[in-house]
Amino acid sequence: MDRPECDTSPVHQSVVFLCDDSCPADEQLRAVVETSVGLVFSVRSQDFGSITRGRARAALARQVAMYLSHVACRRTFTDVGRIFARDRTTVAHACGVVEDLRDDQRFDRILDLLEAIVRFKLSPRGEN
Repeated sequence: MDRPECDTSPVHQSVVFLCDDSCPADEQLRAVVETSVGLVFSVRSQDFGSITRGRARAALARQVAMYLSHVACRRTFTDVGRIFARDRTTVAHACGVVEDLRDDQRFDRILDLLEAIVRFKLSPRGEN
């Protein structure tokens, strides 16, 4: 599998790739990521699937969800776009926005924690 297209420079070494040959099903990945991100950003699950951008908070939460799907599970922009009913260029833009926001230490820490949560929930021991 190719390396992710988002920046994974040493600054963001907390990113751990959990998927090799056996990524979770699209529905499971989307549910886990949306639930986790939705709780942190106080966004309802139906806001993730909105055709329009919606509120700024919902748009950012959707961008974070796409970023986590791409980086944490090494999904391509095309795959993530299909999972979230978006174009691959939208996913690429979302990854760029989130990478830029990671310069803020507080936001970076939130993403580190979200990545850990998503990795745990998608790992076999995270299933309950």
